[in-house]
Amino acid sequence: LSVNVWLDPLLALFASQKYALLYILAVPAAIWLWFAKRAKPLRNPAIGLVIGLMLSWILFIALSFPILYLVPRYFTVSAWAAVLVVAYVGYAAFRAGARLWVCAGLAALIGANALSFYLENTTPRFAEYSLVRYLREHPGEVHTDPNTARHASMLLDFAGLKPRVLTTPAKAGDIVVYSPLNVDFCGYSRCNFDPKLYRVQPNWVEIGRIDPTPRRIGALLQALHLAKYVPAQIMTKMVMPVPGIVIYRVS
Repeated sequence: LSVNVWLDPLLALFASQKYALLYILAVPAAIWLWFAKRAKPLRNPAIGLVIGLMLSWILFIALSFPILYLVPRYFTVSAWAAVLVVAYVGYAAFRAGARLWVCAGLAALIGANALSFYLENTTPRFAEYSLVRYLREHPGEVHTDPNTARHASMLLDFAGLKPRVLTTPAKAGDIVVYSPLNVDFCGYSRCNFDPKLYRVQPNWVEIGRIDPTPRRIGALLQALHLAKYVPAQIMTKMVMPVPGIVIYRVS
């Protein structure tokens, strides 16, 4: 999910299933540490250094957009620091008598993490595995984009199928394995090929496809009449986090 280079870091921190409620809890926790007298943060310089590490790392990654394609995993170091901040504040608040609030926050954090694990994309190379599967089930050569071929290179080597995958533009009669994810990746990063040559053409006839199994959360949201409140892009990611492949024959 991308909006612009200035808002993307906020989305990665506060609207990504990678971290769930971690940063949402870490911000008020850090503010509480600096201003709550009973926490005495200035008497514990270590936690002050942890907060400094968290903030400096976030700023460093957020301001690196001219040379870095931002993905949530780049904030892993600051996430470690955020865990320490939340744990320290939770311990201090628990000792101060706010036990109900601490238990509620812990339950929300664990519940959100469990939901995030469920929504996590556990098959980021679905297209590449599907390419190998198609080649094992069908004879002959196929054409695909260079990104898909490169990502699947090791899988194809192990399966002994690499010679059957071509990256030249397809001609009449050829079979094309199209991965929208890998072709569209050129819109976010530089590619050493023209993606227009590998997008669906008017003379491509669909003859098959391999899609991942949709998650049941989509049907659940539909049954609860909540799906209409979820943005389409987010809904797609929740139900099917990674697209499959489409097989075409060039006419």
